[in-house]
Amino acid sequence: MKKATSVDVAKMAGVSQSTVSFVLNNKADVTISEATKTKVLEAAKKLNYVPNSFAKGLKTNQSKLIGLMIPTVTNPFYPMLTQSIEEYAASKGYNVLLCNTYRRIDKEKFYLDLLLEKAVDGIIYGFTPNFNEHVSNIARQLPVVIVGEKDENVKINTIGLNSFNAGELVSQHLIDLGHKKIAFISTPLTKTSLSRQKRLNGVIYTMKKNNLENNLIIKAQTEERETYDSTYEIETGYDLTSSLLAETEVTAVIGVNDMVAFGALNAIIQKGRKVPQDMSVCGFDNIYLSKMIKPGITTVDHFTSHRSKLALDLLIDRISGRTDNIYRIEYEPLLVIRESTAKAK
Repeated sequence: MKKATSVDVAKMAGVSQSTVSFVLNNKADVTISEATKTKVLEAAKKLNYVPNSFAKGLKTNQSKLIGLMIPTVTNPFYPMLTQSIEEYAASKGYNVLLCNTYRRIDKEKFYLDLLLEKAVDGIIYGFTPNFNEHVSNIARQLPVVIVGEKDENVKINTIGLNSFNAGELVSQHLIDLGHKKIAFISTPLTKTSLSRQKRLNGVIYTMKKNNLENNLIIKAQTEERETYDSTYEIETGYDLTSSLLAETEVTAVIGVNDMVAFGALNAIIQKGRKVPQDMSVCGFDNIYLSKMIKPGITTVDHFTSHRSKLALDLLIDRISGRTDNIYRIEYEPLLVIRESTAKAK
């Protein structure tokens, strides 16, 4: 007979895998109703479920395994983040279990439960979680660090970047070059990506500060279309910029990230215009391709390697019990000026 797993217990009890883990590990600091506890314990008994030996000894034994959650591998920013974490983790004696959510909330929850099942020593989020309450509960059981937007309401270690300031830097750079009519092109501006909205807010603030708020055009996709074989963000930049150019005249385009900016660049060139002579283009992330293509993209550097290493250091400190403090660290962005921006025509 097949050995029962926590997945089987969760299905029989009608609860999540994390709830099963909390109940069977008798987590006193997690609030679970007595009725739910009874259902889990009865299901475990009926199935003759024996908890994973790693999970039973989690307080005294370490699996030397860290879970890393990322939203996509099609944007080179996340492979850069992954490589930095993997290399540094290896130097500290840890292995990394990579979980790609494809920006899907159901995938994110599935991987959270899977990482608990695999008894990882800790979890690094490469983006802002969609399940703040659920992740906060998990953070009471094992260490979690977020490499994403800082949120004072979430009691989890966070290594962030000031995305609002990043938006200010890019837009002020364009305004200083004499650009007065600017477009912001983006993938969906929803709560699933707080950094996108903060970048836009920084742009809006700067345009208002320069009395140009009525000259900002915002075009964004309405839904995520991330797939394993897609260049979704490049396509978004291309499609939205193509429709923008057919509707109005602007002298500069800001892509919500470098991938969207690549698509915008392609659309502008295909329409017979030159960058930066006719139009300027900016992005965010400073992925390695942004300096390889021609013209090189003006962008914002995230200090990805530094933030990744700090995230792992904080995680290991929590795993080893050296600290139980909550840190919310925010890096200031750096504007990287390349050939894609010039004085307004």
